[in-house]
Amino acid sequence: MKKIGIIGGVTWASTVDYYKLVNQKVNQRLGGYNTAEIIINSVNFNDVMALLTNSDWNGVEELFKIKAEELKSAGAEFMAISSNTIAKVARNVAKKADLPLINIIKSTAIEIKKKGFKRVGFLGTGFTMKSSFYFDELKEYGIYSVIPNPKEIEIISDIIMKELANHIINEKSKKIILLIMKRMMKEDKIEGIILGCTEIPILINQDDTSISLFDTTEIHTNYIVDYALKNTLNE
Repeated sequence: MKKIGIIGGVTWASTVDYYKLVNQKVNQRLGGYNTAEIIINSVNFNDVMALLTNSDWNGVEELFKIKAEELKSAGAEFMAISSNTIAKVARNVAKKADLPLINIIKSTAIEIKKKGFKRVGFLGTGFTMKSSFYFDELKEYGIYSVIPNPKEIEIISDIIMKELANHIINEKSKKIILLIMKRMMKEDKIEGIILGCTEIPILINQDDTSISLFDTTEIHTNYIVDYALKNTLNE
């Protein structure tokens, strides 16, 4: 089993889910008392928000590079960042730290391709939805992304940052997001929706809707475990 390195803290709420899911998946595959060997190096979310608010992506990259180098020094054999927004700098961070990366965008794109979908909706933070990096990478896989309208973007971003980032579950917010998803399916002619923020699955999952969802937390943790156990299961 390879030693997993995860940069967490964006946010702590989703980092908790990463730790839980990775350990559960390892145990499901190996049985017994097996759990994952994980090193989690968390950022201070306040520092990240200060950089994001000022659109200082160079600062974001430098902060996460330091965290990745610390992971490597601690013995991590590969890395992942438990965030869709920070995926913008993930490749550069991993390259500078000289660690293999499990990329959340690539993992999600592969799963969408498996479904044969070419046009999907995307829900995430305003930082991600108002940028093009995620959608440009999906285009490389022949996948076209549709985002909510400007008002809906602000609503969703507020729910993420003010509620889900602190693990606050609000049923009213859940209904609002489900209504936005339903509108997008009807008006934007999409085939499914990416839950493109690792906090959204705290509030909404596939049991809540008939719409095909791509839960990036679930997908990403599957790929992390696949890589960690690549040789173990064949021994």
